[in-house]
Amino acid sequence: GTVKVWSVTNGACLKTMEGHDGSVLKLAFVCSGMQLLSTGSDGLLKLWTIKTSVCVNTFDHHTDKVWALAVAPSDDTMVVTGGADSVINVWEDRTADLEEEARKESEEKLLLEQDLSNALRNKDYRRAAMLAFELKQPFRLLRVVQEMLQIGEDTELNSLVASFNPEQVGICLGYVRDWNTTARNAQAAQAVLLAMLKAFSVEQLCKSEGIKEIVDALIPYTERHFERLEEALQRTYTLDLTLHAMRDVLGTDDGFDDDAEMFEWTIDTKGSHAARFEEIEEGGGDAKVKGAVAEEGGGEEEDGEMQGWGSWGGPTEDDDGAWADVEEEEEE
Repeated sequence: GTVKVWSVTNGACLKTMEGHDGSVLKLAFVCSGMQLLSTGSDGLLKLWTIKTSVCVNTFDHHTDKVWALAVAPSDDTMVVTGGADSVINVWEDRTADLEEEARKESEEKLLLEQDLSNALRNKDYRRAAMLAFELKQPFRLLRVVQEMLQIGEDTELNSLVASFNPEQVGICLGYVRDWNTTARNAQAAQAVLLAMLKAFSVEQLCKSEGIKEIVDALIPYTERHFERLEEALQRTYTLDLTLHAMRDVLGTDDGFDDDAEMFEWTIDTKGSHAARFEEIEEGGGDAKVKGAVAEEGGGEEEDGEMQGWGSWGGPTEDDDGAWADVEEEEEE
């Protein structure tokens, strides 16, 4: 179905408008000739802007061919259509009303954004978070969470998350999934996720829309973040060992009398971190759902002592001889 506009002076085709799936049956000019209404055998009423040849709206309220189209002679804001479905529809142009509603919504949004900025400036994080939800601005909400974490407002964050209604819980889970995809936002995402696991049961969280897709997206990135933190922790121990070995050159005292005491402190510290990861993996502590943690790490425990470092690196049972040789060489 094609509509063409022709010049009566030279017979040239000025505009071509395509969009109907069937034959075009009726046409009428409206808005002082600036727009065009068309009906077709597909049961549709279409409104076209002649200058751009674009269909700005389509109305589907007939189930059969629309044979009749009439515009009120004194007011082209009222249109009547009739079709083979034995239905007559009366249409009214509400463009002005819709524009007024859009203007009011825009003004209300500006006021809410101003309230959000004021709440952030006044450190009213609860109100700022609720306004971010209302405005559907996840990155403003992320900023609120990051500021709360920077000043140590963990309790306030837990209280805020606990006040979410079921709809907000689902929306927030979607935000957390998106935040968790980047390393710089992972801390905020994991903090909010932990607060949600504390505040809501697994049954409540499972009622959220699209929970399966959200969890499937959270797991791989969470595992990646844990691996990154594990590697960072390993590097800190390497730095400690390097500084300890250079204490004579630097002229500093790290508080350890000898290398053995340094190694013993490192192993004990490493073991405490590994034990905490094992506790999270088994569902201990505050975690209600099994977290994504590294499968290796912490070594095997025997008689209350850590016998190896596992994936954490460093000396194991089989390395005692090697470390003894190093110590003898240093003494020589």
